[in-house]
Amino acid sequence: MAAWPAIPSAAGGSPVVTKVTLITGGARSGKSRRALEAADAFERVAFVATARPLDVEMRARIERHRADRPAKFLTVEAPLEPAEALRALPQDVGLAVIDCLTLWLSNLMCERGPLCTDCPEIVALLDVLRSPP
Repeated sequence: MAAWPAIPSAAGGSPVVTKVTLITGGARSGKSRRALEAADAFERVAFVATARPLDVEMRARIERHRADRPAKFLTVEAPLEPAEALRALPQDVGLAVIDCLTLWLSNLMCERGPLCTDCPEIVALLDVLRSPP
């Protein structure tokens, strides 16, 4: 899971990104809950979801996560290209959460094979995290 908060610029223009935060932990360790807690401080939040509802258990987890998110969240489904989703977010988004990087990498391996040596989606996400929109 990655997230970055933004603050208004001194001139009152577009927000200025201040940092990227990586929240790590094992499966069901509270990473999403921690991101939701951080989101309380922001008026507009984007949630970039990478999970795919491929089985009953995952569908239930996705539904539970949707129910836990406040109405102020803009949810974007991006199982393969979270970088594109981040670039396309409205400028008034103060915090963007990607949930979950592990599932995203798993999705890429399923699509491209586990030994993929050319994965532009990974390069694109690293570029976005280096210089958030």
